[in-house]
Amino acid sequence: MAKSIFLLAALGLSSACTVSGSVAPALTPVDADDVADGTDYAMRRTDPALLLAATGDFDGDGKAEEARFFKNQALGAFAVIVTWGDPARERTTVHADTLNNVAYAAVTALPPGPLRYICYGPVEGCDDRGRKTIETATDAVGVVYLGRGHHLAGKQVVYVWNGDGFNAYTIVD
Repeated sequence: MAKSIFLLAALGLSSACTVSGSVAPALTPVDADDVADGTDYAMRRTDPALLLAATGDFDGDGKAEEARFFKNQALGAFAVIVTWGDPARERTTVHADTLNNVAYAAVTALPPGPLRYICYGPVEGCDDRGRKTIETATDAVGVVYLGRGHHLAGKQVVYVWNGDGFNAYTIVD
């Protein structure tokens, strides 16, 4: 969590994780060249630009939103930023990491439904293996790391809208 907060600050994003109006000048969209050589994931080899953006109704207002990778080349960082269906709303940053990991990352939209995640610390309702299932009412933003042998391979973090912001959950399976 501390690394993500540092990266959000380094990207030029406020502590509230929003970018007002438009993306800050230092941020540019991640493109196929940024991810072309980074993973052995078959779909990414065929289409490097695949999974760089996802569309869903992340806040349940009936409008389509987009979650997309952006990078700050100078700072060596990337972020997933949600652009809301209402153009008057500020964009919201939901995930940040070092730029060398972007070639192994994918952004997805998950439909509403059950979500089983890992409990960190004492969380009411966790099973004896440290897991809990919640039911999501809206689409969720998923960030998954791909590629055999990469230290983050298989990690998936899902961001679910709570009415005021996103809650992050590390997915079990």
